[in-house]
Amino acid sequence: MSAPTVEYRLDTLETVLAEYIMQQNRNLARLEREMSEFKNEMSDFKNEMSDFKNEMSDFKNEMMDFKNEMTDFKNESRISRDKTTENIDNYVKEGREARKEMNKKWGEVTNKLGTFAEDFVAPNIPRIATDFFKFPSIDIFNRRQDRRNPNDSSQVFEFDVFAVCHAEKKILLTDVKFTVRMIYLERVQQTAENFRLAFPEYADYQLIVVFASMAIAQDQVKYLTKMGVYALALGNDNMDLLNFEDINQ
Repeated sequence: MSAPTVEYRLDTLETVLAEYIMQQNRNLARLEREMSEFKNEMSDFKNEMSDFKNEMSDFKNEMMDFKNEMTDFKNESRISRDKTTENIDNYVKEGREARKEMNKKWGEVTNKLGTFAEDFVAPNIPRIATDFFKFPSIDIFNRRQDRRNPNDSSQVFEFDVFAVCHAEKKILLTDVKFTVRMIYLERVQQTAENFRLAFPEYADYQLIVVFASMAIAQDQVKYLTKMGVYALALGNDNMDLLNFEDINQ
């Protein structure tokens, strides 16, 4: 191989080697830039992860606070519910006691009113029996008479006032109420039937039925008249029959 040829090849090799070195330097520089950028990105990512970790820690703390608040609220609600339940129980108990006491007092008042009505009505019955129904005498005069049902010993009937005349075989049976209610009017006939059942010894006696009260409205008087029951109420001076003529016309 000649010297020029060897020299040419050496020059070419140096050129190639120089280009290779330059290329490697460029590659190394690019790699350094990329590594620097990656390092920066990783640093940013690390910072973001740190921020995220802090945020998650704050969120965890907030959730813990919320949990504690909910626990406190639950405890307060339970205490409030227990107190409310206790208060309701007390109110119900007090209401029952008050209602029981009220019913007792109302029963006492009702009994007193009923007794007052009977006390007012009873003295008028002999006069009514004599003047209106021609009783020559009154052989039996009873107030608040209780009589057991002969067919059922557990059942006891109560009759307010009745007068008996043996000579004429007449009985004046008076049902007394302080105030008038429709249910009382409807029960008058049943009271008469109960009397017949309780006193079989008077089976052949004429039973004259009277409903008495302090005041009886006109429509109530008409209702009694249709049933053939006499209405006795307070008149101008004393107690009078309000429908005697209507029943006996």
